[in-house]
Amino acid sequence: MRQKTVALCIMIMLLMTTPMAAGKGTDTTIQSHVDRGWSEIAKLSASDGRPDDVFATSVTIDGTTAVIGAPQDNNYRGSAYFFSHDGDGWTEEAKVAVTDNISADGFGTSVSISGDTALIGAPGYNGAVGAAYIFVRSESTWVKQAKLTVPDGVMLDFFGTSVALSGDVAVVGAPDKNSDTGAAYVFTRTGTTWTLATTLTAPEGAPNDEFGWGIGVDKDTIIVGSCQENAKHGAAYIYIRSGSTFVQQAKLTAVDGAANDCFGISVAVSGDMVVASAPWNNGVIGAVYVFTRAGTTWTQTAKIVPTYPTPVTGFGMACSIDNHYLLISAPWYYHFVGEVYVYKFNEDGWTLDGILQSSDGAWDDFFGNSLCLSGGTAIVGSSNHDEYTGEAYIYSKPLPEFLLNISKPGVTLTLTNIGGADATNLTVKITLSGGWIFAGKQKTENISLLAKTDTKQVSLGFVFGFGKPTVTGSVSCDEGVAAEATTTVKVFLFFVFGLP
Repeated sequence: MRQKTVALCIMIMLLMTTPMAAGKGTDTTIQSHVDRGWSEIAKLSASDGRPDDVFATSVTIDGTTAVIGAPQDNNYRGSAYFFSHDGDGWTEEAKVAVTDNISADGFGTSVSISGDTALIGAPGYNGAVGAAYIFVRSESTWVKQAKLTVPDGVMLDFFGTSVALSGDVAVVGAPDKNSDTGAAYVFTRTGTTWTLATTLTAPEGAPNDEFGWGIGVDKDTIIVGSCQENAKHGAAYIYIRSGSTFVQQAKLTAVDGAANDCFGISVAVSGDMVVASAPWNNGVIGAVYVFTRAGTTWTQTAKIVPTYPTPVTGFGMACSIDNHYLLISAPWYYHFVGEVYVYKFNEDGWTLDGILQSSDGAWDDFFGNSLCLSGGTAIVGSSNHDEYTGEAYIYSKPLPEFLLNISKPGVTLTLTNIGGADATNLTVKITLSGGWIFAGKQKTENISLLAKTDTKQVSLGFVFGFGKPTVTGSVSCDEGVAAEATTTVKVFLFFVFGLP
């Protein structure tokens, strides 16, 4: 089966930007298109969309479900739309709103999804104290499970400006709290009940730091951006779960950071890798920084800058990472038409894998003001499209997918590529754990290519011991796809029994 990671998405509000005005137009002859297999497969619009709804101010996607926020819908009360892919295409599944809000609540300003659970922010609620709402899927409908608020909330905190969700962990940012010092709140779910687990703040936080503007979470790791800290150099903080709470593990800053970079305005995490953007780096050309964890230590491993650097692109206004792929937006590019860059990580580092452009883009569309990545599928928002009605675009790249089977003779792992693309530079491992195995406990083999529909076998070979160990077979590849299979065997001296 395909390994699945939660794709995390950070919405960057346009109020943070003050780009030069540009006239309307339809000339979108910008950079040469680079797809490397990426293609636009759908355009998503609200079934009842109207001008000034700013549909796609925020977007998120996980597998075959996408959520899109329209915070100015219904007199700024806001709404969120759920779309699903049924195998033939993307269709609107539901529209949700809340009944306890009033004008200017901005429900849908931020959205995040993990499996059958969605988190939606409403930072304008109750005089901008703010709130966030949990919705869960029940067959083909989405129902409210919880309303998240905090006991120390006050007016103008804007709790819900940013949200991030991974499994039973929800993180909600309030960057304007305490004179814009900022805070982020972590909630955990037990059964159907959500409880405030901890409040995150920067140890050296100060007014105007905007801690919590950008947030991300993947399992037990949280990243929080503090984009205006230290004269807008910016910083990002890593927190990890410790029992029932989260504790700071690291503070990240750019090695070459400078004043007004706004490092941390958008952040994302996937496993042991995080990204933090600095869209004002180097005279508004912009940059995105990648950090990798080894043990408990985080190290800057890459700085990504535009392949075609030009002034005022907003490169890094939004970013999203999932496994070996990274999305970076440039919504101000070319009269604010905007475009999005896809980077792929391989043995050569991060290389450009695609440039995504909207098929019907126009000046001032701000394509890329929001985005999110899930495996080989990307969603990109264009909230200003068609007089601020807004539209979202789905892009897809075929990926390999592995079917694994462990069988005799000996211990043999059979892997078949059942996906839509070739797999390259595969690492295949077979491991025996448990029992009393004295020889033949592990084997690792590298395969340079496994084409679509192809099958290969890797055998563990000589095994000496006895007992009932567990066999684990795993495979990973440069495309960021991994799979694992396990079974139990009986071993007596040189003989293996009990395999399927």
